[in-house]
Amino acid sequence: MGNNAATANKKVDAAESVKEFLDKAKKEFEDKWKKNPTNTAGIDDFERIKTLGTGSFGRVMIVQHKPTKEYYAMKILDKQKVVKLKQVEHTLNEKRILQAISFPFLVSLRFHFKDNSYLYMVLEYVPGGEMFRI
Repeated sequence: MGNNAATANKKVDAAESVKEFLDKAKKEFEDKWKKNPTNTAGIDDFERIKTLGTGSFGRVMIVQHKPTKEYYAMKILDKQKVVKLKQVEHTLNEKRILQAISFPFLVSLRFHFKDNSYLYMVLEYVPGGEMFRI
């Protein structure tokens, strides 16, 4: 009987830990969501290395952040294409959600900025599949 009580206590403790984690994550998300920072870097802060893929609005490149030497995936969106395909609101929501979210299984937005022609979202680089070779 004592073993069942210990198992029940572990389940309650685990449930409380999960609830605490989710409550903390929700508060952090809501705080970041309310803030909507403008440009957090610039194109000159990065060295472009290689295109990883292309899509309807632009491309994704692997870049190296010059000050820290860390690698990131830079999503480069063509403003004209985003507007033409009526994806402005979706793109703004994507950026806003990515800058506010913090979860172990999701890539996070590290930097974002824009110029006259493009929108840039710099995300964690997580290599997968064919290994990246410099």
